[in-house]
Amino acid sequence: MTAQKLCEKITYIPASSDPLSAEVFLLDTPCGLWAYDLGASFEAAEYLNSLSEFRAAVSHFHRDHAGNLSRVHPAELYGGGYFIKRAGRGIAVSGEMYIDGVRLFSVPSVHAKGSLGLEYGGLAFLGDSLYPGHRGYDIGILKSTINCLKSLSAERLVLSHEAPRLRNRGEEISRLEKIFSRRIKGENFIPAE
Repeated sequence: MTAQKLCEKITYIPASSDPLSAEVFLLDTPCGLWAYDLGASFEAAEYLNSLSEFRAAVSHFHRDHAGNLSRVHPAELYGGGYFIKRAGRGIAVSGEMYIDGVRLFSVPSVHAKGSLGLEYGGLAFLGDSLYPGHRGYDIGILKSTINCLKSLSAERLVLSHEAPRLRNRGEEISRLEKIFSRRIKGENFIPAE
């Protein structure tokens, strides 16, 4: 499997459908390689294990994002509390944390509870934290997600599973605010579009 270039100092291993595997984004930081998500395919695990400077990984506990957890062993593993508890190792991040120029932050998400975002190199990696849940968007969580996006310094967002991978932060905020404006008094959820 060959990693593809997203931009300077950031490459990714493409997603796959058999097995379902999210993209694995690799960030070349001055202190070593960071992976945003580990994927689920054997090829992604093999590629990650071949890297000599694989320092840290960030993920959440959906199989397509962290299925390789038992096959890949970065020096450091970061995630939300639920992910770290299920993984049995790593550092749980609540709120935000700065490490070697990488900013980790909690992302309120109805789709992927316990999600962590990662800001580096002018990009904010969000995985699939902006997607709706099976009932749509929880109104309170959606409002918190919008506020989280507004607090970012990065103007471009990187999402999993969807093209284009790079999104404009302002456009995503506008899209989510339009969804939020459809709320109905007395209802807790807004149906997905």
